[in-house]
Amino acid sequence: MNKLVNNMDKKEHRNLIIILLILISIIPILINGALGFYSDIGLFICLYFIGAYIRKYDIKVQNNKKLVFDTCK
Repeated sequence: MNKLVNNMDKKEHRNLIIILLILISIIPILINGALGFYSDIGLFICLYFIGAYIRKYDIKVQNNKKLVFDTCK
């Protein structure tokens, strides 16, 4: 997974996180959990990529407790 993170740009990384969130949250609700991706390992993978995004792009929390995301350049 680290090789994938290191070879993605910011936009690709963000899109991967969005796709993973859809796979583990919205689709199983619509299909009654028929996908099988909705599991602990799927959640772990999604959280790993979110953590890698925060680490790689140095996402900061401001004083008012809101996350600050830079726009993709």
